[in-house]
Amino acid sequence: MTEPLAWCKQQKFSYLCDSFMTMRAYQVIVILEEQGWHYLKTRGDHHKFFKEGARRPIIIAGQRNDDLAEGTLNSILREAGLK
Repeated sequence: MTEPLAWCKQQKFSYLCDSFMTMRAYQVIVILEEQGWHYLKTRGDHHKFFKEGARRPIIIAGQRNDDLAEGTLNSILREAGLK
C-alpha cells in the first residue's frame, strides 16, 4: 500500500492532506469506505467497519465530528493498511 499522505493526494482527499494527523472521525470513515471497508454497526459512539480479508474489524470511537487523537488515528490507519 502507499503511504496515507501520498494516497490522500492521489485521491479526492487533497483537502485533508495538509493536516493528516489531526482528522475528525467522519473524515477517517470516508477514507475507509473509499478503501473498501464496509460499515457493520454502531454501538454507542463506536462505529465498526469490516473488510473481507482483514484480520479484524476496525472500531472508530467518538462522535462523527470528534477529533481523533494522534495515537488513535495512527492505530486505525495502520490496521487499515494505509500506514
